[in-house]
Amino acid sequence: MRYLLLLTILLVSFSCVSSRYIHIPPLISNLEEKGDYAVSGSIATSSGVRTLNANAYYAISDHFVAHIGFTESKDYVKDRFNAQGNVTNMALGYTNNNKNKTFYIENFLGYGFGNIRNTELQNADSFADFSFSNIYNQFNLNLKRNDGGVKRENYFSFHLPIRVEYVQLNSLAFTNYDIAEERNIRDNPNLLIFTVSKAIHYNFKHFTLGLFVSYHSPTNGLELLTAENAYIGFTANWRSFLKGKKKR
Repeated sequence: MRYLLLLTILLVSFSCVSSRYIHIPPLISNLEEKGDYAVSGSIATSSGVRTLNANAYYAISDHFVAHIGFTESKDYVKDRFNAQGNVTNMALGYTNNNKNKTFYIENFLGYGFGNIRNTELQNADSFADFSFSNIYNQFNLNLKRNDGGVKRENYFSFHLPIRVEYVQLNSLAFTNYDIAEERNIRDNPNLLIFTVSKAIHYNFKHFTLGLFVSYHSPTNGLELLTAENAYIGFTANWRSFLKGKKKR
């Protein structure tokens, strides 16, 4: 019982350290053949961070998908520091999905770049500004439940994305910032982040609605478990919506 209470306190506690990472929602294309495309948007939140995300996917062949995305992040609950920033990411993905598949995989290898500004809440003239770049690999296990007499255009799908990400902080700039925090950031400019997500989608012919949860590993040695690393989000995806019109 004592351990359960301790775990609960850790999970609901808010971070007292500067933000050094922007969480990117899981990449799930749902594309099936060459020429398919999709645009999607999502909103996600943790205990103290809100993210808005937009993505575009294009199937350059039956098995390879190009992706570009943009994510904006902003704190809404902080004890000492408030952070906001954005990241643009690009990826090349592999998929073995097609119209007849029930189980399929996706894998995305990507690169991103962005910036973050931290502000001390007790001093509006205290800033930590830095840009960052990241490389990542995300592997998805996907299951489509489009059997049992249900029409193909309307079915549930389940997704398990697992991401490994390396983040490097660049162009560090501090103005009247907390000395201990500045030293911590300068001494630890690189991050290795592991993220596990679970998503459930309901798919129509050209439109998908989804719910996802994600948890990423700590970004600071002072953290153990924090609810700020756990996200829940909603997503909407529009796929190949002009294809049918072009055939007429």
